[in-house]
Amino acid sequence: MARENQRRAKAELASGRAVLLEIRATGGKSDALRKQVMRLEAAQEQAFARFEQQRLNLGDRKITSPVAGVIDKTFIDVGEFVRPGQRLALIHDPNNIWIDANIRETDIRDVRLGARVTVLVDAFPGRVFEGEVVRIGSATTSQFALLPSPNPSGNFTKISQRIPIKIRISQEDGKFLPGMMVEIEIDTGGDGTGH
Repeated sequence: MARENQRRAKAELASGRAVLLEIRATGGKSDALRKQVMRLEAAQEQAFARFEQQRLNLGDRKITSPVAGVIDKTFIDVGEFVRPGQRLALIHDPNNIWIDANIRETDIRDVRLGARVTVLVDAFPGRVFEGEVVRIGSATTSQFALLPSPNPSGNFTKISQRIPIKIRISQEDGKFLPGMMVEIEIDTGGDGTGH
């Protein structure tokens, strides 16, 4: 409907311009012609305002992605009305990939930013890929759990916590997909065995 209104506004605008040009071509000598020119100019402005309003309406109904990527899942159906902030789809950029890993707190002391990482991807047995540590978390994963595990008995049980890290890895012909399972070995610069 917005597109039809926009087309109608464009047609009115073109028609008003044509009549205005015709009147101006005849010289516009009489008062009647001048009044008609003024009416047509006002109508032209109104048609242009309607056209701009419809253009804005169309723009308000268009949703653009912040990245060029692949839609993994949609949460709405065609024609469904959406609210601001409503989840519409999951999208990922296939060229911007990384590995999220959770390292035991007892092993994190030797991990450094920029450390080289050897990556084995379950989907490609026998192939070895290279990555790099680009972020080390500042809290354990349990601190951000939706349902923390309180100890109602009052007895303390020591459980080794995990620290999240992010590893950058280069895409290989679009082979790496979100959710793939990997094994990593981080070069800590020590005896060469890594973690």
